[in-house]
Amino acid sequence: MNKIKKLLSPEWAIAIATWITTILVVISILLVWKQIRDLKTSVENQTYQSVYQTEFDIHRYFLEHPEYRPYFYDKKTPAPDLDESERIKLDTLTEWVCDFFDDVYQQRDTMTPDTFSKWRQFMKDIYQRSPILQAFIEKPGKRWYPEDFIDDIKKPGLEVPLPAKQH
Repeated sequence: MNKIKKLLSPEWAIAIATWITTILVVISILLVWKQIRDLKTSVENQTYQSVYQTEFDIHRYFLEHPEYRPYFYDKKTPAPDLDESERIKLDTLTEWVCDFFDDVYQQRDTMTPDTFSKWRQFMKDIYQRSPILQAFIEKPGKRWYPEDFIDDIKKPGLEVPLPAKQH
């Protein structure tokens, strides 16, 4: 009877409650850690899906309008007497590509470093091969896009380390 009284003492009740609370806190921390890890994976997957979907849309446009692809991949410059409606289409496509590149650049923290470095190299290669994209970034692009994106895309290759994202 004395043992039962001892087990039911306030000191024992506090000790047992402390252990149970500690165990529950550890379990809670583990569950929160798992949820954060799952959320990070979900954000990465959504980023990849968004980036690749836009990339596919641009490629689909090039497949449907192959006359525009050389302006981005083959260093073709627009003729001075280019038809106004063609100029508008080409300018709109250039802005779309630049918007896409900026979107990829701004999402760099949601990608693995290896994945982003490949996208970064792709964007730099297209920029180097596209006089129309270079002209767009030099004129309205400097006013419309973040300075870090403009500075980074203009530097050839990946020998220049990626600047830290400002928060």
